[in-house]
Amino acid sequence: MDNSSIIKVSVIVPVYNAGVHLKKCLGSLSSQTLKEMEIILVLDCPTDGSDKVAEEFAQRDSRFRILRNSENLHIGNSRNEGLKVAKGEYVAFCDHDDYAAPNMYEILYRKAHSEELDLVCSPATIIRKSGKTYMENYPFLPSELLPFAILKGTVGISSENDELKDFPSSGAIWCKLFKRSVIEEFNLHFVDTKKLTAEDLLFLMEYAYRSRRAEQVCKSLYHHVLEIGNTGSTLSYINPGKIINYLKYLYDFLSTNSLLSDPDICSRFNNTVKIQSLITLHRDYTYNQSPLHLWRIVKEFKSERIVREAFQTSPSCIFVHPTMARRFLFKILRFIICY
Repeated sequence: MDNSSIIKVSVIVPVYNAGVHLKKCLGSLSSQTLKEMEIILVLDCPTDGSDKVAEEFAQRDSRFRILRNSENLHIGNSRNEGLKVAKGEYVAFCDHDDYAAPNMYEILYRKAHSEELDLVCSPATIIRKSGKTYMENYPFLPSELLPFAILKGTVGISSENDELKDFPSSGAIWCKLFKRSVIEEFNLHFVDTKKLTAEDLLFLMEYAYRSRRAEQVCKSLYHHVLEIGNTGSTLSYINPGKIINYLKYLYDFLSTNSLLSDPDICSRFNNTVKIQSLITLHRDYTYNQSPLHLWRIVKEFKSERIVREAFQTSPSCIFVHPTMARRFLFKILRFIICY
């Protein structure tokens, strides 16, 4: 790309061991109809040859830029490295095994630029391991109300009738376009995923809080691949300490900005605490098969004030996909923590 060109969109792609999926991802970015863009590949010390694939695309397409981490930084700080050098008017993020429609960034940029938006969202097509796909359609909201609705969605769900309950990508960053000036003005960045989880939700929450106007397009432009070892969908073991740190970060942000005084947000936060506690215990037992280890995790969660208060505030818990087993486990967990 000519260095004198105005870059409209910077797409940041952290690359670790993407395997066979990287070529499809980078191929979809190379096919973008928007020419005034840069594709920043942040190589996070891959060991499977992903760096060679990235170099091949960079040699063929001048819109690609390569950054090399000197050590494995994980996805959060890798995105931060990309943000440090991004030059685009808007910024987007892509997972290394997903792929985009050829006109995705042109469509999103045109809408964002022409309507002077801080944030543009699009539905995503979710692709499962079985090959089945489904598209998410967002409920319509006015541009002035959408940022706060997105913020609430990142905090959690409020009830079985919550409009955003069945839209996992409502809290995702990969189907959205962000204004770089907003990111820089408020010094927004991703948390260190070595220390806590849900870095995308937390970034989107803080960004939505700072946004004035957002819009959505109706067409699905992003394809998110599930259950094949991608960056955001693996249900493997997660350190319980990282979950607790995530909940503390979430609480501190909401408390500092006086958002917990909103009954709806407070309810969403308490429900997230309960859901994350239960999921963490379920994963831990599945991974370790040790009742003693599980009890240690329960004690760790019980020692946190925000966890105790969440369970004491409400006797129920809203599940996205409720089962009898989950409801039974929740009752046991609530009894242990509250008494």
